[in-house]
Amino acid sequence: MLIHRYELTDEQWDKIKSQLPTYTRGRPIRHDNRKILNAIIWINHAGAPWRDLPKRYGSWKTVYTKFRRWARAGGLECIFRTLASDADTEYVHIDSMTVSAHQHSVGTKQSDPNREENQIGRSRGGNPTKIHALVDSLGNLITFMLSEGNRHDSPIALELLKEVSLTGVNVVGDKAYGGIAIRNYITNKMIPYTIPPKETTQDPWTTDWWIYKERHSIKYFFNRSKHFRRTATRYDKTAYVLRTFIYVATTLLLLR
Repeated sequence: MLIHRYELTDEQWDKIKSQLPTYTRGRPIRHDNRKILNAIIWINHAGAPWRDLPKRYGSWKTVYTKFRRWARAGGLECIFRTLASDADTEYVHIDSMTVSAHQHSVGTKQSDPNREENQIGRSRGGNPTKIHALVDSLGNLITFMLSEGNRHDSPIALELLKEVSLTGVNVVGDKAYGGIAIRNYITNKMIPYTIPPKETTQDPWTTDWWIYKERHSIKYFFNRSKHFRRTATRYDKTAYVLRTFIYVATTLLLLR
């Protein structure tokens, strides 16, 4: 079988093919799931509109319909969760990345009841979205959340930490995560943290700077995720579509 650029190899496909949903609501669409997934990967990498999908993948409408059904059913998220369950959690790194929203992503109607859930903020630099991520010692994503780009990292970080088991780990973050609420939550879990205090902190604590250097793992993850243009720039109006593209991108990173 000819493997084009960005497409899954036979070995990668064998690892995930059984996890794709076999049934969704609505009229069934019977097509080669591997070809559909390869088309979604191409869109994610290239950042192109759905209508520009190469003809070798078939009708773009078919691919788009299948993508939405998989996204709604949580099938692509399930594949990511399965692969991410085998994380190396000696250290858990926390940080965020700001994604600029393209002008095509901000056209949601004011009357839309889900508008606030689309996680597009307002700032002098445009309409950004933030990706808040937890990665393991090897730089592999464990979990993430989206928020408006003008929101502070601390409240989202606390929600992220509550999603994972922190037994036997060391939480590593920068000065933005040194708030009392986060440090108290980590301390109550009886685990260490490596978060340097701000210069204005009246009662600073000590920091293991050798462990702090391991933060390059999460920077490495953000760098790799930006190779997927629909992750590096937000083209989609709804947050669940962006979230699904992130699941696809990180699934490929975990398969490598």
